[in-house]
Amino acid sequence: MIERQDSHLTIGQHMLQHVDIRLVDRCDVIVAGAGVAGLAAALTAARSGADVMLIEPKNFVGGHAAMGLPMLGTHTVTGIRATAGIVEEFLSRLKEMRAATDVVRDARVCSFAILDPAGVKLTALKMLQEAGVRVLLHSKVTDAICHGRTVLGVVVDGTKGLIGKVVIDATGDGTVAALVGAPWELGEGNTGLLQPATLVFRMGNVDVQRGHTALLEMGHQIYHEDFIASLGVPLSVFAPWGSQHFIVNAFRKEVQDAIEVGDLSADYPQQRVIWWNAIAPNEAFVLMAKVTGYNGSETEQMSAAEQKSLSMVPGLIAFMRKYIPGFEHAHLIEMAPQIGIRETRRILGDYVLNERDILEGAYFEDSVGLGAYYLDVHPPQGGDKTVESMQYPLEPFQIPYRCLVPRGVEGILVAGRCSSVTSRAFGATRVISCCMVQGQAAGAASAICADLNCPPRQVPSGALQSLLRSQGVFLYPEDTDDKLCLAEASEHHSRVMND
Repeated sequence: MIERQDSHLTIGQHMLQHVDIRLVDRCDVIVAGAGVAGLAAALTAARSGADVMLIEPKNFVGGHAAMGLPMLGTHTVTGIRATAGIVEEFLSRLKEMRAATDVVRDARVCSFAILDPAGVKLTALKMLQEAGVRVLLHSKVTDAICHGRTVLGVVVDGTKGLIGKVVIDATGDGTVAALVGAPWELGEGNTGLLQPATLVFRMGNVDVQRGHTALLEMGHQIYHEDFIASLGVPLSVFAPWGSQHFIVNAFRKEVQDAIEVGDLSADYPQQRVIWWNAIAPNEAFVLMAKVTGYNGSETEQMSAAEQKSLSMVPGLIAFMRKYIPGFEHAHLIEMAPQIGIRETRRILGDYVLNERDILEGAYFEDSVGLGAYYLDVHPPQGGDKTVESMQYPLEPFQIPYRCLVPRGVEGILVAGRCSSVTSRAFGATRVISCCMVQGQAAGAASAICADLNCPPRQVPSGALQSLLRSQGVFLYPEDTDDKLCLAEASEHHSRVMND
């Protein structure tokens, strides 16, 4: 038992005179959250020599990638590959078990790869086990153990203490960083207005070919052909024109017609149909159960959002069958295990990445990876994005290490959608590929911390960049290429496993 009369020992920000926590383990690196950022962080730290514990409240690892979402934005809209390293290795491993498609160029989402949720869960767990990561499922971080402003570890499930040299907050909500007093923002200008959440569901017996044909003939994508022409790239290069896999983002008239006759509610918050064909034949993922006005970092609001999105599914299935070609005889297969949360807290770090940094390609001496996605911000009140608001970087943007280091506290890093960016920049950094890049950087930095016995803020930039380069990470635009294949990732994985 930890029983101390110590005025400097705290649980989170709350000063205690008596702490009754059972110390259950020690390690080098504690990773809170096993979504894609936590997965990449834990893998990288363990492969770099650290003893790692990964804590996840759900019964699987892989986060949103294991809920049916595609991996977006590995490439810029102009076709430059920005994310290599663990992103490419993960896609390669998924392809080996037929759980991912090739990367496909798309003029709206820059690029995508369709993922199979079950394959993600199995592959992610296997990779963690191979690396020697100790994984704690069904376990929730409920507090942080601190000495002053320095994080020493975490409390799991209210009573179990874990001590580590470094804690990585990959919770998505910035839970640990917020507990220890790191500053944070919520919504644009700290208004609390957050991007909507959406539940993914999967349907079977879909005539995918009919749906594809209808998309090309009558359900034009949000982007017009003149935009594609402005890029100087043939139309046939982009999905849905040049690939058997595609993401539908269209059918506005059908949504409006359904609202007018009462087949969709008058306050339905989405003005278009979003679906994509699964790897399995005649199946599709549908992204239509959108809810607004909820803060996913608050348990009560998360519960309400989950229930509201679930209650929408039967009506949306009926809508798809009646209005969308290819779904006439489709049926529900399953719903994602959790509603997809786009935005909650953004922890303020030593640097806050902004939209100009992304669009103008700002240079950072401490760059730890690249992103490629566009400023994809869903209006908090619902409704549609305007073409004018959808701004695209034509070159990969850099992610500075300082965005992963929370202000005013020590012993902790953040990675994923809770990292230090503005609300507009967040639209580009929140996707799976960019979260994995941040996770790999945090994992590499934490391993250096454990080895040198230094706090994250004092990690030598040169040592960190050298380690990331050795792992295949692109740090600057000059490192990139335009490859769409995954063969090189498979070769890198083989080298890692043989070393």
